[in-house]
Amino acid sequence: MDCGHPVACEGKSGTTGDQPGCGWCADISDMGMLVDHLTRTYDHFTNGRISKPNTLPEEVFVMADDLATEEADSLARENERLREALAALLHEHDDADASKYKHPCDWSECKSDVIAKARAALAREETR
Repeated sequence: MDCGHPVACEGKSGTTGDQPGCGWCADISDMGMLVDHLTRTYDHFTNGRISKPNTLPEEVFVMADDLATEEADSLARENERLREALAALLHEHDDADASKYKHPCDWSECKSDVIAKARAALAREETR
C-alpha cells in the first residue's frame, strides 16, 4: 500500500518499536476526519458563510455572534410588529358592538376568550 509516507506500511502492525506500522496513516486519517468536522462545524454556526478549515476561530466566533444578534433583532422586530397588530385588533374589538358576537358570556368579562387572554398578555408585557 502506498500511503505517502517515507516508509511503506504494507500490513505492518507497528506493535514492535522498530516497525512504523500504520500509525502514521491512522494519524493522517484522524486529521482528515477532524478537518471534515471542523469544516461542518464552521458551516453550521455561520449559516454556510464560513466553511474553510484554515479560517481563524475568532472570525467564526465574530460571524456567529453577528448572526445571533441579527436573529435576536429580527425576532424583536417581529414581536413588536405582532404586539402592535394585536393592540390594534383589541382596540377594534373594544369599539365593536359586542352583541353581534355569538358568545355565551359578557364580552368584556370572558376569561376563556382569546381576546381576553390577549389583553392579559399585553397588560403583563406593558408592566415589564
